[in-house]
Amino acid sequence: MKELTERTIYNRIAETRSQLGTYYSKRVAAAYLASTMGVDVYKILREYPEQLEELQKIGVPPSITQMKVIKEVRENHPITVDEKVVETFLLPSNLSVHAKKMSGIYPYFYVFENLLRHVIISTLEKNYGRDWWNIADISKEIKDEVKTRKKAEGKDRWVGKRGAHQIFYTDLGDLGRIINSNYNDFKDLFPSLIWIKSRVDDVEKSRNILAHNNLLPNNEMKRIRIYLQDLQNQLAEKLNR
Repeated sequence: MKELTERTIYNRIAETRSQLGTYYSKRVAAAYLASTMGVDVYKILREYPEQLEELQKIGVPPSITQMKVIKEVRENHPITVDEKVVETFLLPSNLSVHAKKMSGIYPYFYVFENLLRHVIISTLEKNYGRDWWNIADISKEIKDEVKTRKKAEGKDRWVGKRGAHQIFYTDLGDLGRIINSNYNDFKDLFPSLIWIKSRVDDVEKSRNILAHNNLLPNNEMKRIRIYLQDLQNQLAEKLNR
């Protein structure tokens, strides 16, 4: 591989920052660019939590290996709730145990959802260009909801931004609907529309339970892990052909 000059690297970082939005720092733009080249940016930004948080909002998900590291860190730093708090508010005594258990499954939801986002971006941008959001078949309902969320974000400036593109203001169910309405663009990636739709629907239901801080049964957590592995295997198989 040809070695890049310092000037080329600076130019690529500047171009990446321009694409993401200048409100993101040069460090985040550089990390995002590095992530597209296979660099473990999570390791690099370990001492920069604010930049790491911004990178996650852009939509760079941790890999399976990185999720294992996250799990190990959480296991070495168990979540606890003070006994006085439990007694005062009449909380269940196993609240800490459940919190720790749910923290281990969250990364799988994160990767599943953001993996789909990037598949949608790369596929539709390839077929329709960078303005694909306004060209592909995306319902008015989804676009209006995105506008509402972006507008609310503009008012609440103290809240972190979701991401640089409209796709990061969509929910998991919206992603399924985008794939459904543009399935001719995705049919070479998935075995069938039913295959991907059923997985998105099931993951969304479980995600909603977790989002409202409720406990997921073991069989549902197992299914989420299997679905993520299925999706990764399916995409890897198609891309390697």
